[in-house]
Amino acid sequence: MGTVSNVLNYLNISLSDDDILNADLSDTVYLGQEIKIDRVNYACYPIYKSIPYKTVEQESDKLFVGQTKMLQKGKPGSTEYIYKDKYVNGEIISHKCIKQQVLTYPTDKIIVKGNRNKLKKKDYIEELSDQFINTISCQNKI
Repeated sequence: MGTVSNVLNYLNISLSDDDILNADLSDTVYLGQEIKIDRVNYACYPIYKSIPYKTVEQESDKLFVGQTKMLQKGKPGSTEYIYKDKYVNGEIISHKCIKQQVLTYPTDKIIVKGNRNKLKKKDYIEELSDQFINTISCQNKI
């Protein structure tokens, strides 16, 4: 009959470049020989994962102690992972990440916390009086 290649052609069996044979195509076939073909296939697909945003806290004297204000909303980012699976005769034999890239970077959430102390009415009046006296003394010097 000839070679393994001749037998496969005669039986109209085609091979992909990735298929695995238990003999070389150029080997001479002998009576009763079993030729085994392991069919190899690949599947590539993406998986997307979220990147969590961070919360950043800042202080401000424009807000009183205990007050908070959101200066910027947080927004998660996204990463794409490309996986390649190898199958032999329909069974998965390897699973690899072949590419990873950040699609969007996360945006930090920014919270402003007040650090200004509230003045009591008495302290507020004294502070205003001091400012008024300073203003008058400055005007008298001019």
